[in-house]
Amino acid sequence: MAATLTQEQENPIRDSAEAAIAVFTAHKHIPANSTHQTTLQGLVYQLDCALQNPLTQKAGIVFIYDMSNSKYSNFDYELSQKILTLLKGGYPAKLKKVLIVTAPLWFKAPFKILRLFVREKLRERVYTVSVAQLSSHIPRESLPTRLGGTLVLDHNGWLSHCLLSMTSSGPESPLSQYDGKTPSPQKHSDISAITTGAGHAADGWTADEVHAAPHPPSSASSGFSDDDSLPGDAQAVTAAQLVEGARDRGLDRLTEPST
Repeated sequence: MAATLTQEQENPIRDSAEAAIAVFTAHKHIPANSTHQTTLQGLVYQLDCALQNPLTQKAGIVFIYDMSNSKYSNFDYELSQKILTLLKGGYPAKLKKVLIVTAPLWFKAPFKILRLFVREKLRERVYTVSVAQLSSHIPRESLPTRLGGTLVLDHNGWLSHCLLSMTSSGPESPLSQYDGKTPSPQKHSDISAITTGAGHAADGWTADEVHAAPHPPSSASSGFSDDDSLPGDAQAVTAAQLVEGARDRGLDRLTEPST
C-alpha cells in the first residue's frame, strides 16, 4: 500500500467539514519492496507534518484507501491491521472517517475480519464506496483527478515542504502546537510497538466526535467492484530517505492552494 497524503504548496486539501484528506494508493504498494516499519514511518512522517496546521488538529483527517486497479498481491493484511492500530486512537489526530474506494470482490472476506479489530464508533465511520459515490463524502474540487475530482496534485512539492518543515522545526513540532482538543500527545504511537504487534492504544475519540453529524449513506457492499483478479526487518531511515522512499511508492497528500 502506498501511503499518500495529498497536498499542494503547504496546506492540505480539505473536505466540507475542513478535515484534511489522506490517500493510501493500494496498487502502488509492493509488500516485498518495503518493510512494515518503513511504510508506517512514511505515513506518520507525513501525518506529523500535516498536524503542524492547527486546523488539521481541530478538524481531523479523512483517510481514503484507494483500491482502484489493485490486485491481491498488493494487499498486506498484517500491515492493514497495523495501520488501523495506528489510526484508531494511538495517533494524536481525529480520524473522522475511512473511505475504501472500489474494493474488489476478494476484499470482502478480509474486510469483514478487519472490522472486528476496531471499536464500534470507528466501525460506523468506515465506508466502502465507488468512485462515483466518493463525491457525496468529499467535494470534487478536493479530490485528485484519478478519483473523479478536479485537483491536480503536486506530491513532490508536498514532500519537499515536509522535509523543510520537519528539518527546521524538529520532530516534536506537531505536538508542540497541540491544541488540547485532539487525543493526548502522550498517545503518539510507538512505531516499533505497532510493527511488533505490541501497540494496542485506547480509542482517542473526543466528546464532540460522538455527536458528529451523520455521513452520507453507503451500503456495506456498494463499493465492491466486479474485478476479483488475483495475481523484513525493521530499519532506521533518515528524513531524506523517507522523502525519497515516499516518492518511489507514491505516498500522496491532498492539498489546497494557499490563499
